[in-house]
Amino acid sequence: MAVKFFYDNVIDSDATFTFTSATNSLSTYLYDNNYDTRLVSSGSNDATPEVWTIEFLSAKTIDKILVANHNIKSGELEYWTGAAWASFTSAVSWSANSATNSYFAVTQVSTTKIRLTINTTITVNDEKRVGQIRAMKQIGEVETNPSEVNWKLKKKKRIHEVGTGGVVQVVFGEKYSASYRFTDASNADITLFNSLNINHNPFFIYPGGGDTTITDWGFRIQDMWLINYISDFKPNLKSNIFGLGYVIEITVAEV
Repeated sequence: MAVKFFYDNVIDSDATFTFTSATNSLSTYLYDNNYDTRLVSSGSNDATPEVWTIEFLSAKTIDKILVANHNIKSGELEYWTGAAWASFTSAVSWSANSATNSYFAVTQVSTTKIRLTINTTITVNDEKRVGQIRAMKQIGEVETNPSEVNWKLKKKKRIHEVGTGGVVQVVFGEKYSASYRFTDASNADITLFNSLNINHNPFFIYPGGGDTTITDWGFRIQDMWLINYISDFKPNLKSNIFGLGYVIEITVAEV
C-alpha cells in the first residue's frame, strides 16, 4: 500500500461518446463519480461486442485507469496513437475475469481518444454494464504511509418528525472526509503535500494505492474519492530535530 494522488478524470462533458447500443445521453454515468449509476448496453449478449469510443477535445495524458462497478469478463481498453488503436503497456484487458472493479497502472501516453471493447460478461449473456471509467495522470504517491487514518462517509440528510411521533429520514447523499496523520514524512512527501495544498483544484485520493489484496473498507480497490485539501499546511520537524523527517496531518473532503 502507498497512498496515491491523481489529477481529475480526463473523461468529462467535453468528450464525444460513441456507443454500439448504450444510450448516448447517459454517457455522464461514466464520469459522474457515482459507481451506482451504470451505463448499460441494450440488446447485447456474449456474441455481440459492445464498443465504446471516447474522444477528447485535445490530447490527454493518462497513466492510471480505474474501471469500477463493471461486469466485464473479457475485453480491452485501448488508446489512439494518432494512426491506429494500440494496447496500453501493460495491457488494460480482461480474460476470464470475475472482479467487478479493476485498476491499471500503465506506461504514460498522450492520446486524443480511448476505446473500450466489452466482449463477454461475468454472467453469461448479460447486458454490458460499467459504473465509472477514470483515466487519470498521477500527481504522486507517499514514500511513507500514514501512521493513522480517520475517515467517514457523512450523510447529507434531513430528519422530519411525523404525526405519530416517529421520524422520516430524507437522505440527499453522502460524502467522504478524512484526516491523515504522517509521523515519518520525508522531504519528498512534504513537497508532494505542498503541491496538493497549493493546487486549489480537486484531485483523487487513493488510500489503498490500488493494492488488490486489501479488503478493509476505505482502502479497497474501488475506494477512490475526488477531494479537496482543506487543512492548513503545517509540517513540523519530528522531535524538533533536523534530519528525522516531519510530522504532518492533512484533512481532505470530497467534492
